[in-house]
Amino acid sequence: MKITTAANEIADTRLAIEAMVHALELRLTEKPVILKASYTEHHDPNIILAGLQAAFPDTQILGGSTHEGLFTEQRTFGFGKPAIGALTICDDDTDVGVAVEALPENASNDDITAALSIALERAEMQADRLGELPDLI
Repeated sequence: MKITTAANEIADTRLAIEAMVHALELRLTEKPVILKASYTEHHDPNIILAGLQAAFPDTQILGGSTHEGLFTEQRTFGFGKPAIGALTICDDDTDVGVAVEALPENASNDDITAALSIALERAEMQADRLGELPDLI
């Protein structure tokens, strides 16, 4: 398993994605099976997802905002500035599926359980592991 990271503090979301993708491509030696993106509230998640899907069309992408910033093995990013970063995992022996299911406002425990079941099944289908118990959720 090989893990690669890249991050920057570029304010323009499109430019930040281009720079991050370029940095990842320079360091990657194989196709990632999963890419986890983190970004501050300064960035548009729709632009981030579109840019990452264009650059890594066969990679499962998981993303989320961060309150203050993020860190890699290089240093911290953000903390008062715009920041975006990614962590990739490359491993030919790993099957990955990513899925998200929306919850209604004021979701009940039953709503949460139903959404989790739907998301898990979709993720299992994406990983081509339908019906198998995942090692990590």
